[in-house]
Amino acid sequence: MQKNFTGDILFPGVHTLIQNLKREGIKIALASSSDKGRINRVLKDCDIEHLFEVVVSGDEFADSKPHPNLFLHTASLLGLNPVQCIVIEDSYNG
Repeated sequence: MQKNFTGDILFPGVHTLIQNLKREGIKIALASSSDKGRINRVLKDCDIEHLFEVVVSGDEFADSKPHPNLFLHTASLLGLNPVQCIVIEDSYNG
């Protein structure tokens, strides 16, 4: 049996925040500089993969955060202008 590491990975309140934003009809994306495999494992372990309209991996880009390409591409996939977006970060580089 695989252990669920949700409490070790997610900051307190993240799951509730995402659910509340979704309930309000806000589009949610995950843009991470991590590789796609790691992103998918974390999303699955935390049982939150279904909450994101778009998941974008940094391994798709030559330049990592804080270079804006990852964020600009993600906004585009959501069909939004970047000025319509808010980024919530979990790392210094972001």
